[in-house]
Amino acid sequence: MTAQNVGVKASNQGTYILYEIDDTVHPEAGSKTSFGIGPAYDNLGNVPDFGLLDVDITSSSANLDYYLSGVESMLRKLTVAGSTLGSLQQRNSLQENFASKLIDNISSAVSKLVDSDMEEVSARMSAPQTQQQLALKGLQIANSQPQAILSLFQ
Repeated sequence: MTAQNVGVKASNQGTYILYEIDDTVHPEAGSKTSFGIGPAYDNLGNVPDFGLLDVDITSSSANLDYYLSGVESMLRKLTVAGSTLGSLQQRNSLQENFASKLIDNISSAVSKLVDSDMEEVSARMSAPQTQQQLALKGLQIANSQPQAILSLFQ
């Protein structure tokens, strides 16, 4: 089973369900981005050898107890299957939330690293400008009062 163009491939791996990033949709994700859920199995046991459409209570040879027990068994098994599906849906939802938060945290961390690198580069670029401005200011002061500076050396 594979959903098309959603970016995730789900496959049956024995008793596990494996979810993998579809690298044709998300080539930046890498080839080892996957997680599995398992063991997955059905616990339906033996099912009746008839379907609901096969039940015929109008026939004189109809075995009503057989049909009733079969329908009750089907109902029990559907109830168990429904609760199992609900549980799996909840687990998938938790995994989806976890993966989403993980992606957000990784994106935020990468953004912070890029920002800190940019700040460092900016500081390195502005340091020579500041030194040059200080040197010019010192020369301006020296040129404006040459006699006062000479008196310092006497």
